[in-house]
Amino acid sequence: MSGRQLAIFGGSALALLIGWAYWPILGNGLVWDDGGNLIGARKLWDGGLAGIRWAFSEPFAGHYQPLTWLSYRLDAALSGATPRGLHATQLFLHLLVTLAVALLAAELARSPALRGRPSLQGPLFPLAAAALFGLAPIRVESVAWATERRDLLGALFTLAAVFLHLRSCRSSDWGLGPGLARRDARGDGGGTGELSSSLDGPSNSDPDWGLGPGLRRGDDRGVSAPSTVLASPSDPHSDWGLGPGLARRDARGDGGGTGELSSILDGPSNSDPDCVPPYGSEDLSDRNKLRRGDNPKPSPGASRRARPGPSPHPNPSWFRAGIAVLAACSALSRAQMTLPLLLLLLDVWPLDRLAGAAGRERFAAFGRLIGEKAVLLAIAAASAVAAMWAQASSGALTTLAEHGPLERIIQAGYGLAFYPVSTFLPGAFGRLLPLYERPVPFLPLEPRYLLPALAAAVALAAICLWRRRLPATFTAAGAYLLLVLPVLGIAQSGIQLVADRYAYLATAPLVLLAAAGFALAFGAVRETAPRAGMAVLLIASLVAGAVATRRQTHVWQDDLTLWRQVLAHSESSLADNNLGQILAARGEAGVALLHLTRCLEESPQYPRPWNALAVLLEAPWPADAPPAPWVAATLAQALAWQPGLPAARYATALAHFRAGDEARAERELRRLLAVDPAHDGARLALARIESRR
Repeated sequence: MSGRQLAIFGGSALALLIGWAYWPILGNGLVWDDGGNLIGARKLWDGGLAGIRWAFSEPFAGHYQPLTWLSYRLDAALSGATPRGLHATQLFLHLLVTLAVALLAAELARSPALRGRPSLQGPLFPLAAAALFGLAPIRVESVAWATERRDLLGALFTLAAVFLHLRSCRSSDWGLGPGLARRDARGDGGGTGELSSSLDGPSNSDPDWGLGPGLRRGDDRGVSAPSTVLASPSDPHSDWGLGPGLARRDARGDGGGTGELSSILDGPSNSDPDCVPPYGSEDLSDRNKLRRGDNPKPSPGASRRARPGPSPHPNPSWFRAGIAVLAACSALSRAQMTLPLLLLLLDVWPLDRLAGAAGRERFAAFGRLIGEKAVLLAIAAASAVAAMWAQASSGALTTLAEHGPLERIIQAGYGLAFYPVSTFLPGAFGRLLPLYERPVPFLPLEPRYLLPALAAAVALAAICLWRRRLPATFTAAGAYLLLVLPVLGIAQSGIQLVADRYAYLATAPLVLLAAAGFALAFGAVRETAPRAGMAVLLIASLVAGAVATRRQTHVWQDDLTLWRQVLAHSESSLADNNLGQILAARGEAGVALLHLTRCLEESPQYPRPWNALAVLLEAPWPADAPPAPWVAATLAQALAWQPGLPAARYATALAHFRAGDEARAERELRRLLAVDPAHDGARLALARIESRR
C-alpha cells in the first residue's frame, strides 16, 4: 500500500471513528447557555441586516463573536437552527479542525528543521496527530455544546493561518529573510563554495542555530564541518526535542549503510523503505569527498540552490494578506490575542528563519520578522480590547479584591498542569465535568491546587533550561503557553477554575509533539514484532479514546443530566441553582428546595435562587423537603450578604414562618414593607401571621 493510499484509508477510518464517537450529540438537546444564546437572542442575530449590524456592533453575554453569530444564521437557513442541525454543524466543524491538524502536521514535517526526518514524512505523523486530537474526550465540551461554536471556528481559522504561514516559508531554502545572505560567499571559511552552502545551511560555528548540540557534533568523529550538517538529521545525539531514546541506528552494524560514514550522512540506511534524502539528491561520492576534505565539482542542481545573496522573501504579500484575513476571522469568531507571537515562535523553530544570523544581524532579522506581522499584531490588540469590552459589559470580570494576585497565579499554574494531563490522561484530575467551579473562598495553598501549579512551573523551567537540546519540546510548550495564557485566570472572568473547552485549541501543539514522538519511535524500530506491538497499542488507545469520547457526549444530553453529573463529582453552587430551578419547574418541590438552599449555603452572595425559593416557600411544605430550621438558618445567613434584595428578605421571612419562628418572620416582613410597601406577598404573609394570634 502506497503512502497516499495509506493516508486515504487511514483518514477515512479515522473520520468514521470520530463520527461514531460523536454521533450521540445529534440526539442531544440545547443545554446551559444555549437557551439564552440560540433561543432568547435569536431575534437579535437572525434579524436580516439588522442582525448582521448587531453581531458586529454589540457584545452579548460577555463575548464579541460576530462570525459565530453569522454561522448560526447559516444553521437557521439550512436546518432552522434545530438542536439536531446545530449539533450536526458542530460535528462537521470538528472534523474540519481535525483535518487541519493533520495538514499542519504534514506541513511541519516539511519545515527546514524536520524535513530531514524520514519517519515524519509519511502519513503516520499526520494520522497520529489527527487521531490524538479528534478523539480526546476533553474536546467533547466544545463540540457537544452549541454555544461553544466559537471554539471550533476560532481553532479552524487559527490552524489555517499557521498552515499558510508554514507553507509560505517553504519557498525559501532555510527560511532566511531579506538581507540575510548565506555566509559561504564571505570568505570566512565556513563552507566549501557553492556546494557547501547548499549542504551546510548555517555554519557549524554559529552557536545560536538553536537546534541542539547534537547538530554541531562532528569534530570528535573526524568529520568536516559540511558533513556534520549532513549528519544532523541522523545524529544519535540529536533527538530533535523528543528524548534521547529516539536516537538513530548509527552503530547498529546491520549492513544498512557503509560504516560510520553511511550512518552519519544517511540517518536510516539506504535500504530503509522510508529513507528520503533530506537535502536533495547529491551524489554520495561527493559527500565522501567532502568528508576526506576534497573540494568536488558541484552539481548543477546544487549550484542553483546555493546561489549566494539574499534568499527570496518567504512571505509574499498575498500570503501575508491570506494570513491576516484568517487571523481576523479567528478574532471575529472568538478572542484570539497571541497568534502573531505563535508565528514568531515558529519562525525561530522549526522554520529557522534566523539561521545564519548573529549579533546585530540577528536582532535586525528578528525586527524584520516582527514588522512582517504588524497587521497581525494590530488584529490581536483589537481582539484583546474587544474581549475586555465584552467581559466588562457583562459584569463577568472578577476584581482583585474578590480574587487576589496569589490566587490568580496559583489558578494559572493549576490550569497549566490540568489541560495537558487531562488531554492525554483523562480522569487524572478526576472525572471530566462540564463545570469546575472555583471555590469561594479559594485557598491557593491547598495541596490540590499548589502541587500541580508547582509541577507546571518546574516543567516549564526545565524545558527552558534544555531549550537548545529539546527545541521541539520548547516550541510545543511555548505554543501551548501562548494559546492557553488568555484563559488561565490572570484576568479572571466567571466562576470557573478551569474548563475543558479551553483545551480545545491550546493543547494542539502538545498533540503534534506526541504524534511526532510516536512516529519517530515507530520509524526507529525495524523489527516486525515491536512495530506490530506499537501499532496495536496505538489502535487500542484510539478505540479507548473513542469509547470514552462517546460516553462523555451523553453528559451533554440535556440540562438535567448535565447538572446531575456535575454535582455527582463536585460541589457547585451554579449546578445546585440550575438543577433546583429545573426541578422546581418539573414540580419536584422538595428536591428543588434542597438544591436551591444548598446553593446559598455554598455561595451566600449568589442572587439567582431567591425568586424560586420564594415561590416554593409560598406553597405548602413538601413532604420530601429538607428540615425547615436548616433552610431558615441558611437563608438568614445568606440574607446578611444581600440585605437590599427584596426577594431575599421575603424568602427568608417565609422560611422562618415554615420553621415556626413567627416573630422573626414578622420582623423581616415589616422591614421589607418599610422599603417596598406595595409588596403583595409580604402584605399577605404578614396578614396571615397576625390572623393566627
